[in-house]
Amino acid sequence: MNSGKILLVMTVFIVAGLMFIGAGFLFLSERYLGNISRAAGTSENSRNRAVKSVKVCGYIAIGIGGFTVVCGLMTKLVPAAFQYMALMYVIVLIAAFAVIMAAIKTKV
Repeated sequence: MNSGKILLVMTVFIVAGLMFIGAGFLFLSERYLGNISRAAGTSENSRNRAVKSVKVCGYIAIGIGGFTVVCGLMTKLVPAAFQYMALMYVIVLIAAFAVIMAAIKTKV
């Protein structure tokens, strides 16, 4: 890749990572958790499950965001390894999605 593409990829990775981190902190805020708890229903069990699911999503979003920022920086530092980092990034996203789906158990 030429330096322009590398800079663009790095910038997109860092911006997306910061957005993931921001979403994670939003999910973990007391106000958001309180709103989720109130919206989850009247039973204590359903409120606790909803809050726990949102906390899992928040921590995963922060983790994905940090990993995304690191991948963006590594793209600039080691551009030859970009294909391997992209593959690892997709695998991490799939694993995170699987954890989120396991944490959010809804009855249909």
